[in-house]
Parts: sequence; structure tokens; C-alpha cells
Amino acid sequence: MAGTKFHADAIEDAFIQVDNPDNRISPIEILTFEDHHELLFDLKTKNAYDGRWNLPVDPEGTTYIWVRNLYSLDPEGMRQLIQNGYSNLDWSRHFFNISLPIVQIDGIDFLVDPLKEAFREKENPWNFMQFKYAFERDTYGYYFDRKAKNMAVPHDFNIDGPLEKLPPHIVFAKIPSGEELADMCRTIEAIVEKRKKEQM
Repeated sequence: MAGTKFHADAIEDAFIQVDNPDNRISPIEILTFEDHHELLFDLKTKNAYDGRWNLPVDPEGTTYIWVRNLYSLDPEGMRQLIQNGYSNLDWSRHFFNISLPIVQIDGIDFLVDPLKEAFREKENPWNFMQFKYAFERDTYGYYFDRKAKNMAVPHDFNIDGPLEKLPPHIVFAKIPSGEELADMCRTIEAIVEKRKKEQM
């Protein structure tokens, strides 16, 4: 963050400064959305700004940070938590071991999750992209960051610019149409309901 390296640690539920482990940033202390976090970063304390928001903020001493979801950055930590008994973190428990449809996005396998209404990366299911953020250009898809294997950060590129001028690590990746996704979701939801009734 702003040149300071942090570990994303799901078990500790914090971003931990690499060269100063006592300095931690918890998701509950910053703006947390489903797929990312935002914070005003204090360049002196290397932590979330702790000043009063009703007073002017020093623009030279702070910077606004957008960072991907903590849990998506530490999938091994998430798997360990589930193994340690935190079954509520196991997103797949709702599907009764059903094999979810796989869609390739820029050559990467993603699972179709009808409950989350999102694509989950097969190898890291806490890394997900919600259907509602897809764009329609010549085809239906995402501005896809190949490094993050997720949607590109809006401030990393000109969303209204031509596709041929995207940064090298960003592509416009095709996904199934809304109608195709709806069909996939309905099929899975029907199987889930059937499994629920069988277990009653």
C-alpha cells in the first residue's frame, strides 16, 4: 500500500506490515465491500487515517487506497480456517457437493455460483466477480486484470477508451450472455432444491 508491503493474513483477519508486524490494518477499521476494501492511508503511520473527518485532511500526508478483498488474497489461510472448524466460511456447503458449471474467462477456470450471482475462480473461490458488473461492448464480458485474475480496478484504465489501448495486463474477456448465465443458474438451483427435499 503506497509503497509499504503488507501480508494479507486471513487467519489473523488483518493486513500485516511486512517489516513491522505490530502494524496491522483490520477490515473492520476500513471501508469493506464484497470484493475490495478502501481506505485513506496515512503515509506517516502506514495505517488507516485516524484523524477527524470533519476537519481538512493533509493531501500530502495521506493517499486513498483501493485493495482487493483480504480473503481472496489469502486462499490458503481461508482453507485452514475451514479445516479448523469455521464451516460458516465454506461457501460450497450450500451446494450439497454438486459440481458447479465451469466457465473459462481469459483461459482461467471459474465456477458459476448462482447464490452469489458471481464467477468464483476454481483455484481460489474467494476471488470472485459478480455478474452485475459485466459490460456489453461488441460482446458481453469484463475488463479483466490478468495479474489479479479479477475485474480490473476502474482507476487503472480508461473505461471509455478503445480496447486496443488498454494496459498490457488488462483485456476485455468474454463471458456467457445474461440469458446463458440465467439458464445455468436455474439448473443448479433446481438441483439444490431437489437435494434439500431429499434430506428432509
